[in-house]
Amino acid sequence: MLTTIEVQGKKIPVRDFWAINFAPKYEIIPEDSVMVDGHTLYRVRSIRHDRKNGQFHADDLGGYIESEKNLSHLGSCWVASGSYVYGASSVEGDAWIRNSSVKNSVIGGSAYLDHATLEDCRIEGSATLDHATLEDCQIEGSATLKPDGFAKGSSGPYLHNVNVEKGARVVIEGPQVFMGNVFEPDEEGYYFFGERYLAVVAEMNARR
Repeated sequence: MLTTIEVQGKKIPVRDFWAINFAPKYEIIPEDSVMVDGHTLYRVRSIRHDRKNGQFHADDLGGYIESEKNLSHLGSCWVASGSYVYGASSVEGDAWIRNSSVKNSVIGGSAYLDHATLEDCRIEGSATLDHATLEDCQIEGSATLKPDGFAKGSSGPYLHNVNVEKGARVVIEGPQVFMGNVFEPDEEGYYFFGERYLAVVAEMNARR
């Protein structure tokens, strides 16, 4: 009888492998609902611990989703408190969302969203979206979008119809607007926008 499975060179009990990968991880609370943009959303509550990345624990109260189609039971993905995921949205993989609104968007990979607003987007890879607003965008590469670290209370960037291709690494800081842009991998794979990061790049170039 098979009792252990080898994963990435490590043997783990079959029961743990099942719990990590396939067992339901949350339940919907029917009596705790909110209306958002004409959609009825329900709060989720975890029913087991995330043994892979520790992104949630048993009995944690999460955010609100419209149905189980919005949050996968597989992987470590989680919709944390203060978030609203609805419409044709799907949170998958190891994505983690907090204090954000996601409508008709697919969020996967190891994406991290905090105070972000997304509509009609597809986010994969290792994107970090902090106080960012995205509409009709696709991010496959690495993107860090956040407020200006030197300006207290500043808002994050706004992106519309922007495509970050796989292999490109984009850093956008501050309330900047990008529309219809396509970021492709360059020789070094980096794009920096914002005074802080431009200063870092200038210093790196000066040392060469």
